[in-house]
Amino acid sequence: MDADFWHQRWDRQQIAFHQQQVNPLLQRYWPALQLEQGSRVFVPLCGKSVDMLWLLEQGYSLVGSELSELAVEAFFTENQLQPQRSQIEGSGTSPLQQWQVDSLTLLCGDLFAIDKDRCGQFDVIYDRAALIALPESMRQGYVDKLVGLLKPGGQILLITLEYPSELHQGPPFSVLETDFMPLFDGFSVENLGSELLTRDSQGFSRRGLLGSTEVVYRLQHRGK
Repeated sequence: MDADFWHQRWDRQQIAFHQQQVNPLLQRYWPALQLEQGSRVFVPLCGKSVDMLWLLEQGYSLVGSELSELAVEAFFTENQLQPQRSQIEGSGTSPLQQWQVDSLTLLCGDLFAIDKDRCGQFDVIYDRAALIALPESMRQGYVDKLVGLLKPGGQILLITLEYPSELHQGPPFSVLETDFMPLFDGFSVENLGSELLTRDSQGFSRRGLLGSTEVVYRLQHRGK
């Protein structure tokens, strides 16, 4: 699965993964992280998620990463925000477009071009639909990138999706706790709760995933 796949999804507006409202699981379980206001939050593969607006309203500083310029532009346009745009150097030869308004920054480009030397490290990472968007072969590299951007002792709020393999081939992919646990060496994992997707649910249910389960985890880095 390469960048062209996701660019085509946005070009064709095949974005059923986008939720029009703030994710209720985020609102329900975010307080379990017990973060201080002003904490730095990173949202990988953020799309145009309105979850970012909710996090900003809670008093956090937020950086999102998104491959598609269409998604980034749509986020600012739909929310009537006027960002300052610039280009920053990424790791390797991949530049990143930086779109910034106050305490919100979206980095448009390759997630793997982001590094802590240029963007700093984060207190918490919020992953709603990033890990489950990636095939198994890409997950370890993705997790390694997240860990490199997370402060020692930092946390990850991870929302996964579980469904019988015969129901859907992904993306989004079904990712069990036993699938992702080996990827997060040095983390403790707490299952905070789950919710069955019904016809009243947002997002994935519209893609034929009725009966699937979203599961919320708090991952705590053991480093000091």
